[in-house]
Amino acid sequence: MKWSLFLLSLMGQCFLSTCRLYEYHYISESKTWSEAQSYCREKYTDLATVYDMTDMKRLLDSTENQGEAWIGLCNNPGKENRKWHWSLPGVEYNESEAKYLESLNNGDDKNCVYMDESKTYMAKECTKELNEFICYDGENMWLLFFYYIIILIVVSLFSISLIFYIVLSKNLTGLITAFIFAI
Repeated sequence: MKWSLFLLSLMGQCFLSTCRLYEYHYISESKTWSEAQSYCREKYTDLATVYDMTDMKRLLDSTENQGEAWIGLCNNPGKENRKWHWSLPGVEYNESEAKYLESLNNGDDKNCVYMDESKTYMAKECTKELNEFICYDGENMWLLFFYYIIILIVVSLFSISLIFYIVLSKNLTGLITAFIFAI
C-alpha cells in the first residue's frame, strides 16, 4: 500500500496533461532571428515556445541573469492584420500572455520577438538585429511520456492486485471460519 501511494505521489508531481517535457537552453551567440531559428532547429527543436503561464515562469527562471534573447514568437511581415504566432508549426500564440508584451502591435517592420532584461517581450526587425537566443529541446518527450505510462501501468496493476488480495482474504477468512464451525 505504501509503495502504491509513493508511486501515485511521484506521478502527481507531473501529471501528463499539465507537465511540459522539455528544457530551455540559453545560447550566448549573437544571430539574427532566422539564424537563431535555424540553429535551434538543427541542435534542439526550435526557438523557445511558451504554451501557458507555467512555461512562462520556467522560461523566466531559465534566463534569470541573461540579457536580451530571441524567442520563437513572430508574425508575417507585410500583413495588415498582424497575427503573432510561435515559430513551431501548429502552436498558436495565446493572447493571455499579453501582459508580457510591450511593443508588438505598433505597425512597424518589427516582426520578431526578443525578451529583454526586464523579461518583457519586445519586437525587432528580424534580419537587421543580432541577439542571443533561447532554444527549447523537446526531442526526448516520447521517452518521458513512455516512462510515465509505465509508472501508470505499474500502479494500476499493483492497485488491482491489492484489491484482489483484500477481496480474496476476506472470502478466505469467511470460508475458513465456516469450515472450522462445520467440523
